[in-house]
Formats: sequence, structure tokens, C-alpha cells
Amino acid sequence: MRSQSLLIIRLILLAAFVGFGVGLTLFRLGAIGGGDVKLITALGALLGLSRWALAMEVAVIAAGAIALVQIIKRKVVRQTFRNLG
Repeated sequence: MRSQSLLIIRLILLAAFVGFGVGLTLFRLGAIGGGDVKLITALGALLGLSRWALAMEVAVIAAGAIALVQIIKRKVVRQTFRNLG
């Protein structure tokens, strides 16, 4: 029983460290703020590594969809593509 508890704690810590590493990398790139790093780290600890990865994938897809809707709504599609080039 004790070894199973230690394994769970290690997996939680691993997921939190991975979350922190990803969050810190994105923070250093200027893509997210410090609060986002804390949120990503906490989600890693709460969800575990596999569920955390799924949650991050869903969040990225949702953010991309919202960005596309805003680009179309504001009628800045051409300007956006020029900015990307």
C-alpha cells in the first residue's frame, strides 16, 4: 500500500514538473503570463500527465478557433496573413 502511494505521489510530481516546464518555456517566449504558468502546473498535478496533455490539446485548439472567429469577425483576414508572411 505504501509503495502504491509513493508511486502516485511521484506521478503527480512528474505531471506538475512537466506542466511547469512547458509553462515556463511558453512564459519565456512571451506567449503566456505568470498566472498561466501556475494554472498549467496545477492542472498537471490535478489531472495527471495523460489527461493534462489532452486538456492542453483541447485548450490550444479552442484558442485557435476563437482567434480565427475574431479575425473573421473583425475583417482583418488579409492583414493577418500579411503579418504572418
